[in-house]
Amino acid sequence: GFKALIPDLNSTDESLRALVALTLGSAMQNNVKVQIAAVESNVLDPLLRIISMDTSVTVKSRAVYAVSCLIRQFPFAQKMFLKQGGLSVLASIFKENNLIVDKLKVKIINLLHDILVEQKQALEEQNENKDRYEHPLDSAS
Repeated sequence: GFKALIPDLNSTDESLRALVALTLGSAMQNNVKVQIAAVESNVLDPLLRIISMDTSVTVKSRAVYAVSCLIRQFPFAQKMFLKQGGLSVLASIFKENNLIVDKLKVKIINLLHDILVEQKQALEEQNENKDRYEHPLDSAS
């Protein structure tokens, strides 16, 4: 699946690159099995390259969507995103100044907010579970 689509992210056809990024995002959205396959196929690297280097705001936006669908609710993919410099890539969008890119900036801010909320919730759950196991008699009453 992914191996067949990834080369099309390098197409000279802007509309094909946008369509492939949208297709990848749609396939990965809320689908853990597909997210795992995407990580195994190293789909993150070409998506980050598109966000960083593509001249089309539409293609960049679709690539941000795909990355968003990959890393939401998937801590392993979030680690890969950070390891591959994903934050720096997203930050580079904020250096661009035009109204069309401003919509993309809002999407990026929403994504980062959602990831931070996920991290906070995970830490809270981890602390609750830790307390429950350290003080089992307290939670029984």
